[in-house]
Amino acid sequence: LPTTMKAVVNAVIASGMANDPDGARELFFDNRYAAPELCALLQEELNVYSAGTCRANRIGFPGKDPRLVLSSRAERGTFQRLYCARFNMIATRWKDSKTLQFISNLRITDTTTVLRRRGRERQTVPCPSDIVVYQKHMNAVDKGDQQRERGAGFCAKAHFQKWYKRGTMGLGDFGLLNLTCAWNLSIPRMTVRGQQMRYPLLKWQFMAIGAEEFMAYTSTLVAAVLEV
Repeated sequence: LPTTMKAVVNAVIASGMANDPDGARELFFDNRYAAPELCALLQEELNVYSAGTCRANRIGFPGKDPRLVLSSRAERGTFQRLYCARFNMIATRWKDSKTLQFISNLRITDTTTVLRRRGRERQTVPCPSDIVVYQKHMNAVDKGDQQRERGAGFCAKAHFQKWYKRGTMGLGDFGLLNLTCAWNLSIPRMTVRGQQMRYPLLKWQFMAIGAEEFMAYTSTLVAAVLEV
């Protein structure tokens, strides 16, 4: 296995979730780690079932199999699936706003629907149920990447030739995301005489308020210097 996948196996063993006497665990990861070999190893040796988005050129993923080919002009919600009986593993290629590769051995084979926005309207599109389960349970890094990509991710939007400038923008993105999470997590504790004093904010709301505060802020030190 590549180094990143070995890190997953080591983390599973160190966490104690491998071969849990209370039953099999489920693990969800993004395309940096997901691979058919890793899913098979976790299932066979550690009794851990897994699912995640997979890179099309990942070794073991049947990305070039003609049965899994999906046209770039395919309608949103179109998908193709291949099933491996030996490991009860399913490889999926699903068309959302982009084409998504997915690998899973959760033994979920049915199909459901999800809501997607097209312009001002919302439409219902077909979606494999294991992808919906993944979207429900993914957390931490995946959620952070989504937040930074969708709403004013400075690192993704700014184009610099120097790596350290892009890195600085990335640190700013993480800082704003952590501030938003800290605000929303502090809501239950901010009550006065039983009345809630804070309310949850979406990321764009938090950033809009922050931008207004920065533009209206006046430093007393700067004001003193200007007077002199």
